[in-house]
Amino acid sequence: MSAVLAVVKTADLTLCRRWQLAAESSGATGFLLTDPASKPAIASVITRWQITPIPAPAGATFEEPCWAIDLVYCRGGHPRQWTATWREGRLVPFSALVARPVPRPAQQAGLATAKRLAV
Repeated sequence: MSAVLAVVKTADLTLCRRWQLAAESSGATGFLLTDPASKPAIASVITRWQITPIPAPAGATFEEPCWAIDLVYCRGGHPRQWTATWREGRLVPFSALVARPVPRPAQQAGLATAKRLAV
């Protein structure tokens, strides 16, 4: 499977349609990233996602980044939300780690006990 990633400030209908056609003709999945501050254009997208970093659940380490993943728009589908972490080379949903993650300040920093890190 191949994918192509493009980062642009804004995306109008023409750019989105050309991107979609190029991805379809090559057989690759196309990811078009836009500035989150820009207004989303009406576009020929199949899905629109918003991914936000979040605090790690209890027991996670610095090597395990965590995200809130929102499927904002899906043509012919319904919006959904997930929380996941990157563990051992794959995306793991929080539901597979714990039923309801409750982050604790000392554990978010990977510390066994709360310590003052700066004066």
